[in-house]
Amino acid sequence: GGLQTVLATKTEHDVRKQSVLAMLLLLLRWAFGAAIAALAIDFTQHHPNVTVDPERVVPFVLSNVVPSGRLMVLSYLSFLCTYSTFFCLYTRVGYRGCIVASLLAAALTTFDSTINSASSYWTIDIYQAMICPKATPAQLVLQARVSTVVIVLLGWGLSLGIGTINRIWGFMTIAMGGGVVYPYFLSWYWARFNGVGCAAGLCTGVVSASAIFFACPHLGESHVFLWASSASGVVSVAVAWLTPPTAPKTLNTFYKHVRPPGLWAEVSHTCFQAAELTAIAAENAKDLGCSGLLLIVQVATYVLAVSVVLKVWPQSGVLAAVLAVLLPAIYYKWYLPLDTHLVSHEPLLLDQDKDAWE
Repeated sequence: GGLQTVLATKTEHDVRKQSVLAMLLLLLRWAFGAAIAALAIDFTQHHPNVTVDPERVVPFVLSNVVPSGRLMVLSYLSFLCTYSTFFCLYTRVGYRGCIVASLLAAALTTFDSTINSASSYWTIDIYQAMICPKATPAQLVLQARVSTVVIVLLGWGLSLGIGTINRIWGFMTIAMGGGVVYPYFLSWYWARFNGVGCAAGLCTGVVSASAIFFACPHLGESHVFLWASSASGVVSVAVAWLTPPTAPKTLNTFYKHVRPPGLWAEVSHTCFQAAELTAIAAENAKDLGCSGLLLIVQVATYVLAVSVVLKVWPQSGVLAAVLAVLLPAIYYKWYLPLDTHLVSHEPLLLDQDKDAWE
């Protein structure tokens, strides 16, 4: 997962390098996906009686559409992007079993990371922070194990009502994404927001997204996103206002080492001098502007890969020109000015702030 690779880096430069590398590697997947989709669409236009299952389009195209002379080339792209097709075509039975087992293990590492993340929310952010602050390590381990089992069972139960990968993808990325967007956003940009408001918003978002998505299967995913995010946002703000704010020492420690933009004026003036706050504001403004440019670059890069495969040359030329202008600006304005110091959280904590983490 992207979060795990980012957290494994040592410097901010490494984070940028990892992000750029991931974006470049995804180019192959976008190009390969566009080629497969174009071939499948062309085949169905010439064979209207043939129905292609969208979730089996890759093996269908490779076995029914691609000429034999080009099969190895596309299979090589499949090796880079969707490994299973390559291994099913060009490996023996014994090796194939070992490879499939290793790929399943690699896939499960993503699943177990997601499960562990969800379990940690309950164990650390809810149980230890709000229910039992003096919990022993044995109690925390027990809570983690029980919550992991509950999460797996809930996921298994949800899978019974989902018939396609596309539907579960829409549920996880759009419906559930809408349910958690406001709690995560407010946590960074609003000093008055607290853990109780975040937990209430997350629970409301998850429950509302699940209820609406499964109770109204014909409702569009954009509508589910709107309703779930609205419910989560209202509950987050209301609960945050109705409960005590976060301790000042905790806010000061967080702001000193993260320095986020947003509604932090009162906290920021207790942590830094006016000249330092001016520099922090300039840095945040630069990061925000570069984030917009990076989003344009990312979209342009992926669309360029699709455009080249589909031979849409005027669009490809425009996108290439956009990248030629924006990439040097991002490199000199955003990448090079970064500090290269190692990130180590404990040494960064000032002595007077350490009690805020206890």
